[in-house]
Amino acid sequence: MPLAVTFTAGTTPFLSLKVNRMIAKFFLSLSKVVVGVSLAMIVLSLAGVATARYFMAKLAVLPEKPLYASETQTAEPIEVEENSAVPTEPEAVATPPVDSAPEAASEAALEPGQYKVLVVQPIGLVLREGPGQDYIQLGGVEYDDTLIVIGQNESQTWLNVRLSNGQEGWVKGGGNVQAAENNPAETEE
Repeated sequence: MPLAVTFTAGTTPFLSLKVNRMIAKFFLSLSKVVVGVSLAMIVLSLAGVATARYFMAKLAVLPEKPLYASETQTAEPIEVEENSAVPTEPEAVATPPVDSAPEAASEAALEPGQYKVLVVQPIGLVLREGPGQDYIQLGGVEYDDTLIVIGQNESQTWLNVRLSNGQEGWVKGGGNVQAAENNPAETEE
């Protein structure tokens, strides 16, 4: 059926009612497609954000501290809830009484230039054969352990230390350790 356009003197041509309905139907269909695509993009974006948050929460939990061959486990590991922000205090473990005589002997055995530091890194430190991450791991140093610093590398980023059991090695310096409170090197100066 041909499109009916009428011309009259002094008026503008107009389209028939059927053509107006077709144009309205086209724009209605087009708006449905635009709204549908927009909603699909919003749903996919929200799903992506939810997935990213899930994996970020899983990666925020620290793994268990490795137990080296030279160490023995003295207490059961602490179970931390996934949503808890504050770690729980470990239960007290009965330890054999320590003789204070060896500690007094080690304090007297400090040579000039040596001093004691306390490990403040919550996960402890890795004891290495040399000053760098490329050197072999000798073991680990626990949080709150006291070490004797016997030297440093040239850039003063790694400390050559002696453990309480006499083992020597290198640990990363910086904010991982702080000067011990009862440091005889500081009191002598």
